[in-house]
Amino acid sequence: MEDIRTPSYYTVIPAPVRYDPNLSYFEIVLFSELVAMSTAFGFAFVTNGYLSKLYQKDTTTITRALKSLSDNGHITIEIDKKEGNFRKIFVITPPIRKNANTPISKNAHRSRAQVKELLKEKSLNNIPVNNQDVNPPGVKFSKTKKQVKTVDVEVSWLDDYLASIE
Repeated sequence: MEDIRTPSYYTVIPAPVRYDPNLSYFEIVLFSELVAMSTAFGFAFVTNGYLSKLYQKDTTTITRALKSLSDNGHITIEIDKKEGNFRKIFVITPPIRKNANTPISKNAHRSRAQVKELLKEKSLNNIPVNNQDVNPPGVKFSKTKKQVKTVDVEVSWLDDYLASIE
């Protein structure tokens, strides 16, 4: 009888696998297991019987899940016939695209003065105005019945902070 051992390390599921509409939840979990098992050798060498006992699923369910992962391009399976049909399951992780949609690129052209001004604007817009009894230091509210008219803020603390990070 095969000994059921679970890996003691964690795994990360890449976004293309997590959000693949063609995969079931079990197939995503199985992919995660294969990632964990392949950390030692770069591939997983596990039988369907072992996985069926580990997850308490029928071996045909494991076979279908592996086929689905393979058909959707998340794993490749190689069988080495020279070593007695030894199966290697390789996890395919998508390459990280350099500077793909990084938020820093949209502000890269701005000068330090522009960034400071932008930070001041953002910090003024993030002041909570729902509790008028407890105002943060340096904040004074003038309001009508339903709406805040003006917010006067002393931003010397922001200037000190910005000076400290230069």
